[in-house]
Amino acid sequence: MTSPSVAMHGVPRRASGLIRRARLLQMLNQPAALTVVRGPVGSGKTTLVSDWITVQAKPSVWISAETAGTRHLLWKAAIAGLTCLDPRFSVLQDTLESVADLRSALTEAVSLLLEPVVLVIDDVDQYDDDPEVAEDLLALIDSCPQLRIVVTARHRGYLEGGLVGSRVERTVITPSYLRLTVTESTQILQQGLGSGTNAAKLHALCEGSPLLLRAVMVGLQSSEPGESIEDVAEAVVRDLLRGVPAERRAFMLSTCVPEEFDATLAGSLSGMNPQPHLEALEAAGLLTASNSPQGTLWRYHTMIRQSLLDSRRESATIPDDQGRYAADVLHQAHRETARWYQQRGKPEVAVNHALAAEDLQLVSSVLLRNGLRLISQPGALERLKPLAPKDVARYPLIALILGVGCYARRSRRIKAGEYFLTAIAGAKLLTPRASHAEKAALATVEALAFRLAGHAVQGVPAARRALKLLLNPEVDLSPLGDQVGWMRVQNALTLIRAAHPREAWPALQENLAFPETLTLSSQLQTLGAVAMLQAFDGDLHAAEDTVAEAQKTEVPTDVRNGYVGALLHFVSGILALEKLDIQSARAHVQALAPHMETIEFRPYFVALEASADLVMGNPAQGLQRISRLSRSHGREKLTGFERQVLGPLQVLLYLAEGQGAAAEQVLHQLPRTVNPQLARLLRALHCHLTGDYEQVTALLTDLTGGTTPPRLSFFAHLLTAAVALRQAEKSSALHHLQHMLAISAETGLRIQVLLVPAGDLCGLLDLARKHRLPGAEVLDTARSVIPDSVLPGQLTERERVVLSSLAHHSSVAEIAEDLVVSRNTVKSQLRTLYRKLGVAGREEALAVAAAHGLLETASQGDA
Repeated sequence: MTSPSVAMHGVPRRASGLIRRARLLQMLNQPAALTVVRGPVGSGKTTLVSDWITVQAKPSVWISAETAGTRHLLWKAAIAGLTCLDPRFSVLQDTLESVADLRSALTEAVSLLLEPVVLVIDDVDQYDDDPEVAEDLLALIDSCPQLRIVVTARHRGYLEGGLVGSRVERTVITPSYLRLTVTESTQILQQGLGSGTNAAKLHALCEGSPLLLRAVMVGLQSSEPGESIEDVAEAVVRDLLRGVPAERRAFMLSTCVPEEFDATLAGSLSGMNPQPHLEALEAAGLLTASNSPQGTLWRYHTMIRQSLLDSRRESATIPDDQGRYAADVLHQAHRETARWYQQRGKPEVAVNHALAAEDLQLVSSVLLRNGLRLISQPGALERLKPLAPKDVARYPLIALILGVGCYARRSRRIKAGEYFLTAIAGAKLLTPRASHAEKAALATVEALAFRLAGHAVQGVPAARRALKLLLNPEVDLSPLGDQVGWMRVQNALTLIRAAHPREAWPALQENLAFPETLTLSSQLQTLGAVAMLQAFDGDLHAAEDTVAEAQKTEVPTDVRNGYVGALLHFVSGILALEKLDIQSARAHVQALAPHMETIEFRPYFVALEASADLVMGNPAQGLQRISRLSRSHGREKLTGFERQVLGPLQVLLYLAEGQGAAAEQVLHQLPRTVNPQLARLLRALHCHLTGDYEQVTALLTDLTGGTTPPRLSFFAHLLTAAVALRQAEKSSALHHLQHMLAISAETGLRIQVLLVPAGDLCGLLDLARKHRLPGAEVLDTARSVIPDSVLPGQLTERERVVLSSLAHHSSVAEIAEDLVVSRNTVKSQLRTLYRKLGVAGREEALAVAAAHGLLETASQGDA
């Protein structure tokens, strides 16, 4: 046969007013033997292919399957088209009806093509019932390298399947590609309306659907003045749905409740065989299909679904032929949908549908199975908000989540407390009749509610009960789904907050042992809690390894920089501070800045920033930060948890300021939840600075043993060495200095060397260098932030009164009159006061008192 001339047979003429879709034309240009273009009616697939052929000016034959009919008629039309390109095909055209083997005749004829030819079969899915057509196409591709076949279809067929893809080189353009981009929508509107002003809005409304965009555009052309785009779009969709046959419309109304659904849910909701309806609706462009790991899912266009839902709600009070009210049927549809989403691991959507069904028991069931972890996802359960505490008295899981939602807003902290109390009461009420798994969940709710309400100590019994069940291999925890790890870490955090870190370790270690059972959020929180305990103990190398492991976890940035990743940022800040990298430490605080006002770990971050202030030699700013924390919540004092975290740091800040009295006052007020060993160390430091070395030795006696955590042991050895050096006990100082340097080398601890006076550091450094101790450079890393000494501290009640009067009166006579005592008595009391302050007169006494915070305490005592 001779080479065919450049000609196109049967190709539709390109209509005016259409846009050219360059990105899709590029996909058609790919050198594939078979191209499948699938899309619903009105998606532009036919226009796209005809435009491509026209642009490429390729010899082409176009067959419309709708007019060709049967397999023989299809190939008769194809041969007729090829004959127009090359008359020699007329031989086969004349004998086509009589050939015994149609496929062999076709392949033999087209194998002689010498130049490329494109064969287009429009709407090839008309032949889905005849598998011979698909095999004919594949045989033609195999026998003729010069033949390229392009088919269009309305729904997925055999040619789009994996088997065909393994046999031939293929390009598939699916409906998602056929959706318009914003630029394409703008071009269409500019051509149709003369303006693309509202293009972005219309594109979003129509979700890129060419059919809907053109329909709305036509509606806008005939709309009344003042009619909004949304109103026009709604009217267009209503008109579109009126044209749907009654049975199909009934199917649509039944299946519009879920945002997406599979064939099983569609059949359950509608009571019909769903497949014919799904295929027809997809082909009509009213429904889109997508692949998922669990199978094919369908969804209505948002505007279409909303219109269908509106129709269902409008008929809510009208009974059907069986006497059922539409509202009841709608509630049942929401229940089925909620259970379907629950099974697919989408608790937030399941909860929304359970709420729409007004079924709080189902909401609780969803939360129990896999929804409690949504607590750490702000806004995940917005639809719960209208429920008041009294509405959820018997649903503690719901009450807890509502409490957390309120807790995240400072203006609703009081309401949060009400929900937490409701959750605690509800959990206690339901526990006696609960299963083991439910008891674990309820105890977790109780512990977490106590903790977030600021009473972690009261939540300890519940946390212990929960972990006893959550760590018992004989307890069936399957009803809790993937939340077991999340519950373990939450109870561990309650124990940590209540100063029982050792009890938290088993739960955290269980999570670490089975990371594959954890959600990414639970894994991140577990690693954060572990790293925090390691850092608190002083094992910085282990903490660094844990943080590095957490950084490998692939979670979104907003999750890593939110509640879930807060502890990891805190620990990273501690590690930076230990290296005296103040900038990095503050950067980790700033990462949490958007959440700092409401996050439960805020005291930790305030402590981190105040510690940075201390290291930078600005303790006054650190004290101001702590003071602002309480004032920011309209309180005069720190809460128990805040004092537990910040109290020890306040002592150091006051000592750095030289305010021994203020430091001693805070020491007396430290809550019982503060580590007793830490409290003793702080007292020992205070005594060291006031010259009470005998008391220092007594306080540190058993803190340098092997059972003390590294961080505390490091400082105990350091302080003991400093005291020994002051008392000229060099052998003892050397002994403890060696231990301190060994701990530093093993753990990476170093920053605490700043907490002994500069004179002590210089003496210890000289001693270390003299004996060539390894790691001695730790003592020379930065300047001390603590003065060589402070005033002994507490004045007696009478001394505070005299000091206060001295501040207001300049003469002995005035003080005697003020205190109603004799002048000699005043003179005696002033001599005692001056001696305690180490001064010689009034002005010097007031200056020293002001510098050490004694005037403030004197005024409080006088009041």
